[in-house]
Amino acid sequence: MSTTNTVIYSNRCKVCRTPIRGVSAWPNKLRGTAPFSKNPNLCNR
Repeated sequence: MSTTNTVIYSNRCKVCRTPIRGVSAWPNKLRGTAPFSKNPNLCNR
């Protein structure tokens, strides 16, 4: 039986709830908001 480690990322930042993935994130991407490189569940704001 093989087990795989899957990481589940949320579509919104855990702190400020800003959309950082998906269709609703494109206005924020234009402003420069993206997932933080060290923790993808947080934004870089």
